[in-house]
Amino acid sequence: MINENGKSLAAVISEAKEDLIAFFDTRYRMLMSEVQQKLSALKLSVPMLLMAALLGWAGFMLLSIALVAAIASAIGWGWAFLIVGGVYLLTAGTMGFIAYRELSQVGVAPKRTINVLKQDKAWLTTEARTQL
Repeated sequence: MINENGKSLAAVISEAKEDLIAFFDTRYRMLMSEVQQKLSALKLSVPMLLMAALLGWAGFMLLSIALVAAIASAIGWGWAFLIVGGVYLLTAGTMGFIAYRELSQVGVAPKRTINVLKQDKAWLTTEARTQL
């Protein structure tokens, strides 16, 4: 059976199948590329978050010891723990802020792929309307 383009039905179906495979292959590669970019950003941010948590915990422990020491003796050695604990907390806060900012700038959703898929949906809708 030959249609108005001079192609058989089997040729049209074969061409549509190849176009569909190419379409999904392109989208898959785009998604994988974007996911790899996101993972590389996570590789930098996650260790900083872990360090921030560790330093925050250490700061909390030192501040707790300093508070106990300050209350117990009201002499200078407790203030040393207080200063060290404060420095740890300040460092943890700075590292946590930097890691959070990096993660919020990068985001975790594959934005380019979603945008292209939305454009594909709009195109397919337009094509379907023109064909009817």
